[in-house]
Amino acid sequence: MKNTLLSFTLTLALAASAYGQYTVAIDSTAGGAFDNIANPASFNTLSEGATTSATFTENSFLATSFLNSTVGNIDVWKVGVANTAINTSAAGAWSGSRNAQTFTLNVVGTPTSQGGKPGPRWRYIRSFNNGQGDQGGWNDITEGANTLTITGGLSFDRYVGFQIAGTMNIDSFSHDYGSGVDTYSISAVPEPSSYALLAGLFAGTYMMVRRRAVS
Repeated sequence: MKNTLLSFTLTLALAASAYGQYTVAIDSTAGGAFDNIANPASFNTLSEGATTSATFTENSFLATSFLNSTVGNIDVWKVGVANTAINTSAAGAWSGSRNAQTFTLNVVGTPTSQGGKPGPRWRYIRSFNNGQGDQGGWNDITEGANTLTITGGLSFDRYVGFQIAGTMNIDSFSHDYGSGVDTYSISAVPEPSSYALLAGLFAGTYMMVRRRAVS
């Protein structure tokens, strides 16, 4: 009994000391967006598990490239290939791209422009069945939830995604493609108050048992 109580108390104490840490969670569907990133080698991958940071930056999971002298660098999310006219399913075309797409970023704090360029802002990108690319208009990115959508219900595969011009801290990103939702997120570990309470209760129980044994 003595060893059991001491071991449990120590375990709870260690759990409480972990407060202030965070956990990265990656939730995805097999064959979904995260499995069909265009040019995977150019994209960063967040590692699932413990982290000391409450947020991640846009360039920690997006591919960075130079667009032009007016916009400067952009961070890009791109899923699927151009179109089925020149890219077959065997070459990596993604049927989920036919559906409507919704991208959501939850921004923590105030996002800023990058290098004095216009922003912070983002826009969707997509391709048509003839292989031609298309971009939507720029939308401002603000603190809190930001959402972009692309219409769907198509008979051909395409690439879909978005471009970001700006820098920001994010605690969750999701890509909803109709048949599934793939998500990166960071959350805090439980507060230590519950651990401390249980540790105190078990320590008190141990003292009571010890006193009875002595008496």
